Amino acid sequence: MFLTVSRQVVLGTLAQILLYQLIQVKPLLLNHQYLVNALLLKPPTLVLFDLGVLVVVVLTMGVLMDW
Repeated sequence: MFLTVSRQVVLGTLAQILLYQLIQVKPLLLNHQYLVNALLLKPPTLVLFDLGVLVVVVLTMGVLMDW
C-alpha cells in the first residue's frame, strides 16, 4: 500500500518537475544562442543544480520503469 502511494507521489512530483522544466526549456531550445548565454550567465552552482536535477529525474524514471 505504502509503495503504491509513494509511487504515485513520485510520479506526480516528476510530472510537475518535467512540465515546469519543459515550459522553461522550450523557449530556450527555440533560440540555441540564448540557451548558451543563459548557461554562461548562470552561477556555476545553478548549472550544477540543473544537471543534478536532470540526473535525478533520469535515474528515478529508470527505477520507475523497472517496477
